[in-house]
Amino acid sequence: MKKRIKRLDKNKPSRSLTKIIIIKVLPVIAFLVAGFLLVPYGSMYFEKQ
Repeated sequence: MKKRIKRLDKNKPSRSLTKIIIIKVLPVIAFLVAGFLLVPYGSMYFEKQ
């Protein structure tokens, strides 16, 4: 994996690498935020029933 990353750095500009990282990280962050927002609503819903 490390060798491939070094080759990408030499061939492509760093901007494309940062875009790849953002594309991989943003969905994870969005999923975590959505989970934190939905958990309280879910727990309240189950407590009412």
